[in-house]
Amino acid sequence: MKQPFSIEKNTKRIYSICKPPSPNQPHLHPHRHFDIIKHFEEEGNAYHTLNFYGEVDFYLFSSEDLNNKLLTKQEEYGLICNKNSIEMEIYYNDELKGSFLFALDNPLDTNNLQCLIEKRSVNLYYVACIDEKYVCSGVKTLVLPAFLSYDVQRYLEGKKTLLLPDFSASFISDNLITEDVIMRKAWGFYLDFTSLVNRIGNVEDAEEIVTRHILHGISCLQKSKRAKIKKDMLFFWVGRKVDLNYELIPREYYCTYVSGNYLQSDSAKDYPYKIMEETFQDIPEFFEVNWVSPLAEEAVPLSVVHNNQCYRMNLSEKFYSMSNNLFKNNFLPTPEYQSFYHKIVETYIIESSKPKIYNLLDRIKKKG
Repeated sequence: MKQPFSIEKNTKRIYSICKPPSPNQPHLHPHRHFDIIKHFEEEGNAYHTLNFYGEVDFYLFSSEDLNNKLLTKQEEYGLICNKNSIEMEIYYNDELKGSFLFALDNPLDTNNLQCLIEKRSVNLYYVACIDEKYVCSGVKTLVLPAFLSYDVQRYLEGKKTLLLPDFSASFISDNLITEDVIMRKAWGFYLDFTSLVNRIGNVEDAEEIVTRHILHGISCLQKSKRAKIKKDMLFFWVGRKVDLNYELIPREYYCTYVSGNYLQSDSAKDYPYKIMEETFQDIPEFFEVNWVSPLAEEAVPLSVVHNNQCYRMNLSEKFYSMSNNLFKNNFLPTPEYQSFYHKIVETYIIESSKPKIYNLLDRIKKKG
């Protein structure tokens, strides 16, 4: 088994001797930047180093014309975790890709990775060869997405790489969601989302971390070779709850549910329970699992896994209307209470209710 790499607080810095290019001195110096130039000429178009400001610098080589275009374009990211190295990819559709290699047996590389995790930012220098000289034609500071730094940190700690499901290109109609499916109980997994946001620092990054774990659990069940899992139709639901803690302060909880034809209330026999519990145990704010009704907690089905295929749900007004009626008849706490389903039916904002998990999946490449 791979030995975890320690990422304790960094008290020693390993600095490169290369001073970054600047508007006044845009040329790469043949001596100070020798390693960068040599790498561009002999190995590849992407190089990283740590400058004497304690910042990680990425150097990306291309043509001057292309570099000028890329300065205003949005980056896409990928991550490949190998046995002894990590490759961090930055690319712009099919126009350009740079793969920045970090060897785990190289102290400078591991130090750079630690700095990336701590600061979550990197200076990206665009380099071109002009009149036989290497010139920096532009620079910008990138804020790395939460999922990227989170996955790197997990890898360095010796934890499993989080997987992504292979979603089918086609959506599944909500005609599959009968009253029986909606009323069915499920395993509910609860995270103290308020505490997670406080620890991470902002809502968006906290949502991305939760999403990464949900997708990993879905992927594990999609790849399962167990006949009972392949034969079942597993529905994955998501929802939010707000409750008062012992100090009567509101707290928000992120809830994920798994229902299926063959799931019971026996955690020892339900394999999806084991997979999802193991998935969420890496998050300190995960605190509880219950056998509950997703409808009672106003959840929404996100995706379906059946016969090793994974599908997104295409929810229409029909689902919300049926759920609203079933909720009113079975779980309405007070006559004046308006459920989430009721609000959707009344205002017809189906698209705005689409779970945010889709947004992240569209941003993450399958290599990540």
